[in-house]
Amino acid sequence: MAEQQVVLISGGTSGIGLATARELLAQGAQVMLMGRDETRGAAALRKLGSVQAAFVAGDVSQPEACQRAVQQTLTCFGQLTGLVCSAGIYCEGALETVTPAQLDAVLATNVKGTMYLCQAALPELYRMRGSIVNVASDAGVQGTTAVRPTARARALWSCSRGHWHWRRLIVACASMPSRPAIS
Repeated sequence: MAEQQVVLISGGTSGIGLATARELLAQGAQVMLMGRDETRGAAALRKLGSVQAAFVAGDVSQPEACQRAVQQTLTCFGQLTGLVCSAGIYCEGALETVTPAQLDAVLATNVKGTMYLCQAALPELYRMRGSIVNVASDAGVQGTTAVRPTARARALWSCSRGHWHWRRLIVACASMPSRPAIS
């Protein structure tokens, strides 16, 4: 990497978020993990074993937590050059069995949370000419009967991305191992 990269990763305590942090650290970046659980955050930092990684507790469905995560990243590392929105929740079930509370939780995290974190990070990312990577499952492109709420939430975000006049916005769709990724 030519200049020091500093990346804030939501959902950074496990799964794709943690794997992304590991890869970015290997490439010399500094990373700020964001997650809801401080115990899981501490465990993720132990797994990474790097002084170039830090953790901030926060729920992406809360705009104030997103602002705090960006501010903590700037305080800790001095800049922000990348954002990986990997936080997401999964609600499995047939459409007719999904409760209003389940739907609200999926939309709050998967759609609103992504937008809140992007909004919080945009001023610094514009200044640094940084990048945003939004991670979604392949359910955001092609849903199945058992994951309709999650699929629709991710599809809503994917459709809205075209309105972001942003040069470096990437939507990465992770695929289930049993089927190929959809491009």
